[in-house]
Formats: sequence, structure tokens, C-alpha cells
Amino acid sequence: MQRRAKKAVVTLGITAALVTGLIGVLHAPFARPWLMKMGGCPVGKASAAEVEEGRMQAVRKTRGTDPAPSRPALGFELDASRPEDVLAWAAKSGVTCKEKREGMLLTCEDVPANAVSDRPHENGSIDEVSFAFRPRDRRLVNVTTMSFRLSADEAARRMTASVDRVRPTLGVPPIASGDVTAERFAAGGFVTATTSWHYSDYEAQVTATSFDGRGVALREQYLSATD
Repeated sequence: MQRRAKKAVVTLGITAALVTGLIGVLHAPFARPWLMKMGGCPVGKASAAEVEEGRMQAVRKTRGTDPAPSRPALGFELDASRPEDVLAWAAKSGVTCKEKREGMLLTCEDVPANAVSDRPHENGSIDEVSFAFRPRDRRLVNVTTMSFRLSADEAARRMTASVDRVRPTLGVPPIASGDVTAERFAAGGFVTATTSWHYSDYEAQVTATSFDGRGVALREQYLSATD
């Protein structure tokens, strides 16, 4: 009985991780027509307060019971960094960011990978890095990256590198679904691999999704799970 209950919890976690990753990659340029067919993105019409409430409803269902040993977020501090900290980093790195959702969301495009503090020697660029802030105190609660149209080889390399960066401090991921290999991403059809960690105060997830010959979308998310 206990084993079945544990299996159910793990299955629920994998399903939630896959759904969350899919929602992210549906915002890729090549996937937006599909999103529009489903009625568009409801988050795009929501206020900052409504988005924050949605974040908390989500993490209350998926967060773990133990605090994270650390909370990596691309060099920024969750529950501490403010919009001006991100804008200062962007100015120093030559990155252009746009303010959205009442100034509580910053979206930065064409970010050099080596501008991110935990990957100073990384080549290439990240198509989009988004920073979401808690409306009541303007503190950082969500950092998400999106890279689109990657080759199968590049997607497998980047996903493996992203997981390897945080594994030493976060430990073995409790949820890991799908083989992270170039062969799998290049096989055709819709293929997803996801790896995620869930703590009482922090969640991290890396998801790669191939879109039937249109390249692979890679998404990283680092999220505060505190109330």
C-alpha cells in the first residue's frame, strides 16, 4: 500500500513537470499557432497579482517538504533581487530587457550565454530570459530561460550541462523523465525530456521538447516556492 502511494506521488510529480514544461515550450515562435488554436495564453491577459496567485497555487501542489540546500537562479537571489538589480546586470552585459505586467516582469532577448554568471565560458545565446517579481515587495520569484530551434546535439548538450551545474548542490533529481540524447531528440515527432527538483522553498526544472523536425526548445526554470 505504501509503495503504491509513493508511486502515485512520483507519477503525479512527473505529470506536473511535463505539463509545466509543455506550457513553457508552447510559447516558442513555431508553437504559438497551436497555442492560439487553444484560445491563446490566459497568462498573457492576467495582472501581476493574478500571475503571482497562480504561481503560489501551483507550487503549493508540487513543492516538497524539505528546504533546498541552495537555490541557484542564474546568479540572482530568489526572494531578494529586485528589478533594478536585473536591469543593472542587463546594462553591464549589453542585454535589452522589456518591462511587462506592471513592471513585475522583465523579459530579456538574445542573451549571450556567457552573460549568465554560472556559465562564463558557454558559447551561443539564450533566446529569452524572463524575471518575475512578487508584486507586494518587488522581490524575484521566478527566472525562466527559453532557447528555440536548437539542433538535437545542441539541445542534449545544453540540457546535460544545465542539470550538471545544479546537481552538486541540489542532489539527485527526484523527477527525471525521458532520455537526454541527441538520437532521441532527432527521432522525429513530439519528444520531451524533463528533470526537476522540488523543495519546500524552491523548485528547479529543465525541459527539452522537440517539435517534429522544427528543432528543440530548451526551457530552464528556477522558482521560489515560499509564501
